[in-house]
Amino acid sequence: METANQNEREVKEKVTDKLEEIVKHGDKFLPFSRYFGDCRIFKDVYTHWHKEMECIYIRRGRGTFQINKATVVGREGDLILIEKEAIHHIRSSRRDILHFESIVFDLKMMQCVIEDLCQIAFVEPLIKKKVTFNPIVRTGDDGYKEISQAFFYILKIYQEKEAYYYVALKAALFQFFYQLLRGGYMEMAQEEETRQIEAIKMVLDYIHAHYSESITAKEMADMVHYSEYHFMKLFKVYTGKTLISYINEYRIERSKYELLKTNQTIDEIADQVGFCTTSYYIQLFQRIEGVTPNKFRKEQVLEGIHS
Repeated sequence: METANQNEREVKEKVTDKLEEIVKHGDKFLPFSRYFGDCRIFKDVYTHWHKEMECIYIRRGRGTFQINKATVVGREGDLILIEKEAIHHIRSSRRDILHFESIVFDLKMMQCVIEDLCQIAFVEPLIKKKVTFNPIVRTGDDGYKEISQAFFYILKIYQEKEAYYYVALKAALFQFFYQLLRGGYMEMAQEEETRQIEAIKMVLDYIHAHYSESITAKEMADMVHYSEYHFMKLFKVYTGKTLISYINEYRIERSKYELLKTNQTIDEIADQVGFCTTSYYIQLFQRIEGVTPNKFRKEQVLEGIHS
């Protein structure tokens, strides 16, 4: 099993240059993985998406989760449900740092060869994104006990990996979804919302590939065939931010990688991530992170020495 630090480092290195997460979760025979993480350094997990479903258990701390149009605040013990290809973003509380573990898996592992009632009425709509989720199961909810027990049983099976565990794992996933269905956490998706999500994903994908370049709202609106006004409203709904705020905050996140992994000067990093002036980069970095880029770099170096 991956340790928290190993896993955190590996994931960060594999979602650097494009919106879609490129981490390989499991393999083609068992597309399932378990992860641990925290938000001590990167308190803002920038908006992204992946082809797999993800379920996050909050071990301690507090965080704000933006999942498609929904914004929820999760606390210790809560379960966060992120459907496949959902646009999502996580921001940890700065005082109560978020610590979590999650499972990420390809829903296709639940497919059946025979088109029985379960396949037609549940599995197929789930895989084709015709099902949406209530994104949070709170500790005080009526169905929390059964749902959380099903989730922890999945973790137990995967951790222990006893003989034929893959059979038990698949059965446990069905039990987990059964409890979610019973608790009313799933419903059929609307076609227009699916179209909107695809449009925002396309824009985010472009931003993550071209963040160092000039990007305008009109260019993005034209790309997804919306009016500029409608596009700006949709972008704010799905990301919780204006276009320019999102681009600048993403540039700041990218600069943090450069501060930690390279010896480039502040001027070089500011230019590399797309800021016109170093002074504006430093000002924005300090406003978002609470420290200057130089101080951030020094603090992380000292923390690495003493850890």
